[in-house]
Amino acid sequence: MRRIQVQVCDDHLEIIGKTRPINAIVELIWNALDAEATIVRVNFIENELTGLEYIEITDNGHGLKYEEAIVSFSSLGGSWKKEKTITPREKRILHGKYGKGRFRAFSLGNSVTWESKYFEGDNLLSYKILASGNNLTEFILTEPEISQQKVDSTGMKVLISDLTDGVNYLRGVNAIAEITEIFAPYLMQYPNVKIYYDSVLIDPLTARIEANNYQIDRLVIPSGKTINGTLTIVEWASPGKRGLFFCDEHGFARFSPLPKLYFRGFSYTAYFKSEYVKVLDQQGLLQLEELSEDVRFLIEICRKKLREHFILREGEKGKRLVQEWKDEGIYPIPNDSDLLSEDQKIEIKIFETYATHLFHIVKELNDSPKVIRELLLKLIYTLVKENSIQLAHILNEIAKIPEEKETELKMLEEERQGCGKTSI
Repeated sequence: MRRIQVQVCDDHLEIIGKTRPINAIVELIWNALDAEATIVRVNFIENELTGLEYIEITDNGHGLKYEEAIVSFSSLGGSWKKEKTITPREKRILHGKYGKGRFRAFSLGNSVTWESKYFEGDNLLSYKILASGNNLTEFILTEPEISQQKVDSTGMKVLISDLTDGVNYLRGVNAIAEITEIFAPYLMQYPNVKIYYDSVLIDPLTARIEANNYQIDRLVIPSGKTINGTLTIVEWASPGKRGLFFCDEHGFARFSPLPKLYFRGFSYTAYFKSEYVKVLDQQGLLQLEELSEDVRFLIEICRKKLREHFILREGEKGKRLVQEWKDEGIYPIPNDSDLLSEDQKIEIKIFETYATHLFHIVKELNDSPKVIRELLLKLIYTLVKENSIQLAHILNEIAKIPEEKETELKMLEEERQGCGKTSI
């Protein structure tokens, strides 16, 4: 057994070790992925009273060799990844570089044990690292022993006990959704990697509706630099997700600005990826948000692109919805466009704008009986013909019409009045 002392002040380690429990889980998963794991499991082990007893993170990576552990755990910043950008065998992009991830585990519990299995020649060796949150400057390493397990069972197991308050929030749909958001870019880039969280496979491909990429090249920012970036917008099937992540050029999330941008009727996550994000993070400017002119500018650029994207997306959804109404036979207007006057064509545009927006926002309407949907569409069309301004007031009380749609509707009304039709 060997004791190693961390060469850094204890109070500094306490600061590093304190983070949101979900962030600590994320760091431990990244450590497994950087060790070339293809399967990572996060398990929550309950006691007889169904309370949480342990948190266990296991992986099938290459493990951490004993000599490397002595170096890595004896000093902050002693990570083997510092001078590397990709993993040696799988050639996957590395996430961590600064050796802080192992200390994040103490945000989950006061007692942490790492068990590493790795190859030394033809032998599979194993040893444990034991540590307590009461003394973050000391780690105890057991001597490596030859393992009797199968030759393909390399990897790391992290067992966390004496759990802290708040770890119960690590379970449930919200936690799974947050893990999915964070690891979605990585899992889409490396589809052979599997993450199981509380027995649920994290699969962004089945959880998402679609993903769109927008190149933002040669963007001149307030500091005078010209940068390139990509905004990836992932739309999710489950409701409630929304947010913007600033990522480095490899898609690793560095920061999520607040408040989250809300677009009614859409569940999404946006990832702004740029090499400059890494620079801002290293300079400590990302967390300043509004105090950093560059960060404030990039947030506004992303907000503008998101707004443009969701206007187009609602338009696309609207066209599909109108066609569904026609196919189902509940569309209230005869399909005889050759006989329609210009005024009637404008009325139809106004009707479709109001109706599709209402059905987009109040999703329960799409599941209502056919007779109810048919009646509602006829009522909306009648109100458009009789008094579209009054209809706008009614709908705004139920489903706020976005500013962009209001502008579009005003232009249609002006065009309508130009055709000789007026509203009361």
